[in-house]
Order: sequence, then C-alpha cells, then structure tokens
Amino acid sequence: MAEVRFSFKKGFYNLRYKDMKEARRRLMNAFGVSTYQGLRLRMVGEFELTVRQKEAVESIFADYGVTDIWGVDDKQLSSITA
Repeated sequence: MAEVRFSFKKGFYNLRYKDMKEARRRLMNAFGVSTYQGLRLRMVGEFELTVRQKEAVESIFADYGVTDIWGVDDKQLSSITA
C-alpha cells in the first residue's frame, strides 16, 4: 500500500484546473520521469522522496499558491485504502 505521508495528491487537487497541466510537466521534470504513470506513483506515495525532491515539490506548489500539499483528503484516502 502507498505511504500516505509521502503523497502530494492533496496538493495536486488543490491546484486550479488551468494550472494542472503546467504543474504536472514541472513535477515530471523535477522527478526525471517521462510518463504520467511515473508521476502518479510518486504522487500517491509509492516512492519515498529525497530531501531535494520534497523541496522541489514544495517550491512548485508554492508558485501556484498551494501550501497544503502533503497527504490526501478524506475522499482520496477512502479510494486508496479500498
């Protein structure tokens, strides 16, 4: 099961819709992945992030005004554990 504490799904879904595509591209670049699946696995917490990756994620979300990044909300948690 994914480690919820490494998930930044909450932050992604707090982005404005118009910013999601660009933020996704920037996050993929920060992780060095070329597929949406590679990003999704990191977004749901399948991989433990390095300090540098964590800082990059926080910086990217800060550029969009999103500060509540880590974890998942209650609706998202039920879909992960189901």
